[in-house]
Amino acid sequence: MPALQGLRHHSREGLPMSTYHYTFGHLHWAGEDYREDVLILPDGSVLPWRREHKHRLKLSYLAEIVQATPRHLILGTGKAGLMDVPNKVLDELAEHGIDAEVMPTEQALRRLEDLRAQRKSVAAALHLTC
Repeated sequence: MPALQGLRHHSREGLPMSTYHYTFGHLHWAGEDYREDVLILPDGSVLPWRREHKHRLKLSYLAEIVQATPRHLILGTGKAGLMDVPNKVLDELAEHGIDAEVMPTEQALRRLEDLRAQRKSVAAALHLTC
């Protein structure tokens, strides 16, 4: 399957929000390269997403996202979608007013860009490998 190519969108201020390219284990986002999992906050800033267990999500692994209070959270579960996202975590996010969508990372990047183009308050947690 070919790598996903992103389109350039513009921020509320008219500046480019992101251009991305994703392949297994690698994300090029807004001019930077990432080879580890990342969190993308509503303002477009990127943080390394370090956690004890990479394949089973806990709410505590999303503390920076919850603190940023986005309306939407896109959870990229990896190239093959192998990261487990328990319903309990989705329920806890909803309690914080965050609507979460779970999908493989390629789809997650498309969805993230779509919501950003619509000027939605959105963040992402992206697992870049399996």
